[in-house]
Amino acid sequence: MDLLIKGAAVCIGASVLALVLKKSNPEMSMLIGLLAAVMALAEALLLFTSVRDFLTGIEAASGISSVFYAPVLKALGLSLAAEFAANVCRDAGQGAAASAVEFLGVISALYVSLPLISSVMDMLGRLI
Repeated sequence: MDLLIKGAAVCIGASVLALVLKKSNPEMSMLIGLLAAVMALAEALLLFTSVRDFLTGIEAASGISSVFYAPVLKALGLSLAAEFAANVCRDAGQGAAASAVEFLGVISALYVSLPLISSVMDMLGRLI
């Protein structure tokens, strides 16, 4: 919760500063916004390590294979990275590049989900 409040405050402050600088120095304005976003992402990665450790503990205690949850986490990470990259492209006025990054994110999420889909199909095949 504290990290969210700090990250939101930094991003809001950077957004206001970027807005003030936008007319006089658009390059610096974009750089400030990008730097704030990178700082917020770094905070999110700190939280994600705790989530990963928790899931590893559950895997060890329950015996549930990471085959079932790892693709979901990978797809989540890919979608967040693609969304961030697409927003940066959009902010730079590159709508086509943003759309391409979003499409790449969707295809990448599907690709990393293939082992999960295969496992589910195998389980269904054994049940039938």
